[in-house]
Amino acid sequence: MNKAEQQKRIKKIMLYATNEAVKTGVIPLMFKYLKMTSEGYAQITVCDKPTIINWVYNGHNEFRVSV
Repeated sequence: MNKAEQQKRIKKIMLYATNEAVKTGVIPLMFKYLKMTSEGYAQITVCDKPTIINWVYNGHNEFRVSV
């Protein structure tokens, strides 16, 4: 597997994990209005694997997610 294929797989897993976090209510779509903490973490299951998701509010209604 070359580097481009590996990066594509990683992006897919990150998107899938972020979508799962939204579906389970860990990360709300309306971040600003639900009074979510500006940073935190949660453990969810993604593809039958335990996964940790971290988030940090960056301002301007944006936040960074790490899987």
